[in-house]
This record gives sequence, structure tokens and C-alpha cells, in this order.
Amino acid sequence: MNAKTEEKSFEELLDAVEKAVQKLQAGGVPLEQALALYEQGFGDLKRAQERLSAARSKLELLKKDASAEP
Repeated sequence: MNAKTEEKSFEELLDAVEKAVQKLQAGGVPLEQALALYEQGFGDLKRAQERLSAARSKLELLKKDASAEP
């Protein structure tokens, strides 16, 4: 994982996944490039899911804190 990938926002990660999928669906991509696109897209998707999960956890914590306040 490189620093540039680490800096991508959730939206940028999803956009990168979408572009990789479009390239793969269009066809005509050499096998090695297709594998690299798949690997990168899968990694970006995993990071996006991790960020989404962290955001959900944070929201749940905030909701719990808000309901606990008198």
C-alpha cells in the first residue's frame, strides 16, 4: 500500500474502482494489465469498505453518546 492510496478519500476510492471495472468490462485489456486492474480495484474497494465501516461505528458511538446525555 502506498502513501497516495492511503490519502484517497472514500469517494476517490469508489471512483477508482468504478474506472477499473469499466476498463475490465470494455475488454481488450491484456491479461497482465487486467490482473493489475483487478488487484488495484479490489484493494481500493477493501479500503473504501473499511472507511465506511469506521464511519458507521463513529456514527453509532455519537448516537449512543447523544442518547446517554440528560
